Amino acid sequence: MKEWNLLARNKALRLERSSAVSRGKTVAARDVGDLLERVLEPGDRVCIEGNNQKQADFLASALARIYPAHIHNLTSCSRLLPCPSIWTSSSAALPIGSTSRFRTSGRAPRRHGG
Repeated sequence: MKEWNLLARNKALRLERSSAVSRGKTVAARDVGDLLERVLEPGDRVCIEGNNQKQADFLASALARIYPAHIHNLTSCSRLLPCPSIWTSSSAALPIGSTSRFRTSGRAPRRHGG
């Protein structure tokens, strides 16, 4: 028999896994990496944005520190590339056969100079 509530079940499981590091909807800054490791799954799409650049940098660097065997094959979607560490750390630590995909919306920045 086909299950029609797979997405709802998956969301409930992720929320359950996150409850160990959260207090309701609040997570301490020191626990953000642990939270990401608990809720992200291989192949997920991740949008790294915040209300300002510092928040986006914080989220990107927390994501870059996560052990790549737990989460891999992520697609990062962002209006701008917020943090160089997301490129260097995640790409260097990928297991063999894994890929990283980065997507941006909007115009790509132009290079100046030669």
